[in-house]
Formats: sequence, structure tokens, C-alpha cells
Amino acid sequence: RGWLPGVLSICVLALGAWHLAGAGWTERHPQPNTLLYALDADRREARWASHDGEPDAWTRLVLGDTPERGMLEGFGLRSARSWMLADAPLLELEPPRAEVVDVGEPEGGRRWVTVRLWSPRGAPTLAVYSQDDAVVEGLMLEGRAIRPRGRLLLRFSALPAEGVLLTFEGSQPPLAPVRVDAEFGFPAAAGVSERPAGLMPRRATQTDLTLVRSSVRLVSPTGGGESSARRSAPPS
Repeated sequence: RGWLPGVLSICVLALGAWHLAGAGWTERHPQPNTLLYALDADRREARWASHDGEPDAWTRLVLGDTPERGMLEGFGLRSARSWMLADAPLLELEPPRAEVVDVGEPEGGRRWVTVRLWSPRGAPTLAVYSQDDAVVEGLMLEGRAIRPRGRLLLRFSALPAEGVLLTFEGSQPPLAPVRVDAEFGFPAAAGVSERPAGLMPRRATQTDLTLVRSSVRLVSPTGGGESSARRSAPPS
């Protein structure tokens, strides 16, 4: 019986190696994978991105056999690992919008501005990030104070069609937030086929998403904005 544990260990190692090699994936036990379509509307650039170790039979159709490795910058995706990246078709997708609806006169070096944020495409999720040089000292969502988490100012799910009102306050204009909206699935024009049998979206991770990024200068040094706005007293 002394040899039995050794034989079992060898079997376990062999099964593990077989599974890691991909031989264990079947229709009943499909291989998980990831894929994103990321459009930077400011730069007019689009990328495919995947967090997988290497392309599989499905992601290879858009990533190619030897995709580059790098970080997916500007979309607020936190990751210590690099992404597989490849150029994607540049689609005419409307980015998230910001309309300046109210601007506060500077008082004691502080300035505030209220904007309406919405997604013309009806994307259900909206995230707002601050630029590196922006100083946001106060933030309110629909008149209620909220606390930013680092550069992430707001992440809103189930975004209503009319959008939401967000008020920024800072002493060092211009405020230049970056907006990212996300919708599930890929645009039909992107030409992404259905996953074949034996593959599935990776659970509990960001995949099968269309991300569209844009930025806006909310307050210029002279107090202007992306659009005309009325000036009034600070919101209560």
C-alpha cells in the first residue's frame, strides 16, 4: 500500500496537465474566454482586448495568432495583467454625452458645474473618471453628495434614458472627466460570430462588452463649458 499514494499523485498531475493543455474542454465542460470591443471616440481608435493567456479558436478570429500584449488604457479597467490586443474596425458608435446645464460663479477660488450625462446608444452602464490633472473636491449625484473612489467618480448601472445629473466642484479648473459607457454584447457591424461549442464567456469578469470612451472639458479657465449654460447660485 506504500506505493498507492505515489501512483495517485502521478495520476492527479497527469490529469492536471491534460486539463491545462485544453484537452479536457468539451461541450459539457466548455473552455471560458474573454473578449471586449473598446472604442476611443476621442482618438478615433478601436481595439479588441482579451484577458486570456492565448487566443483560442474563437478569439483568434479577431485577435489573430500573435496579438500584441499591453494595457488597455483609458477605460477604467483595473488589471495587473496585460491584455491581448488587436486593432478592431472603427465603428460609428455614439459616445456617452455630457451637457452642461448649470455653472456656478467662482467664489473663493472654487467653481462648480452641473452636467447631464447620458448614453445616446442606451448603454445600461456609465462610469466617470477624472483626468490626472483634474481636482474634484465635491461631487453630487442628483443633488445627493457622493464620495469618489480615487479617479473613479461615478459608476452608474441601469442608466435611465434621460441620463443623470452630476455636480462637480473644484478649485483648479478645468475639470476634465472621462466618460465610459458599456453595453452587453458586440455591435452587429463588428462581425463577431457566435462562440462555437466548447467555449463560453468567463464568469465573474469583464467580457462580451462594448466600451465607448470620450472626454469633455467641463469648465474652461473663463468659465465656459461644452455647451451654453446658465449661471446661478450653488446647488443646495
